[in-house]
Amino acid sequence: NTALLASYTETISSSVNSMVLSNNIALTSSNSGANIFNSTFNITGGTVSVVGTIQTTNSAASTDSLTVVPATIATLQLSNATALSGLSATGTNVIYFDNPGATIEYSGAAQTIYTDAAITGLPGPFGGIQNYNDIKFSGTGIKTPNGNNSNYLSIDGDFTNTLANDAADYIDLSLPTVFFNGNSQNIYAGGGAGTTFYKITFHGIGPSVT
Repeated sequence: NTALLASYTETISSSVNSMVLSNNIALTSSNSGANIFNSTFNITGGTVSVVGTIQTTNSAASTDSLTVVPATIATLQLSNATALSGLSATGTNVIYFDNPGATIEYSGAAQTIYTDAAITGLPGPFGGIQNYNDIKFSGTGIKTPNGNNSNYLSIDGDFTNTLANDAADYIDLSLPTVFFNGNSQNIYAGGGAGTTFYKITFHGIGPSVT
């Protein structure tokens, strides 16, 4: 007879108005050989600000998940320069930013913007990060997409840029093609020199540009 593995998932959900994590989000999953224990952190409302990185520790066949899955709206603020740099190369990681009502804000200095370029530890042909709902840029420095080739930054909701947009503080979109996929989207290009889009595609009805 073949023994069947039992799978268990421990889920923590946050809907508090404002939560500031001064270090990392660290998720651990394991495979005991008889049981698989998975970990999930869901952001269902409010704003969660992470100063450190998203870290996972997985065993083979186990899964760690971080999802922004709002009841109405929720925001995940990432201030670390490389916020997804702590993902385990073992097992499976799930990072999902594309649920309706979700905003991902890059709020730090000189950050990596995660596009569809492969990220170590994330599964799938695009490294797991394929789409954003709303995306926002604040803070300082140059926001630079990951990867060295022509990647895609795919957005179903609003695009908001609140940087100074001067010579030292801007979003470098010279590399990726930016896809706007929704039927009701807003592009807030920001003050200063605004936002420069080099390659852009509209799949929906078309956004409103401010």
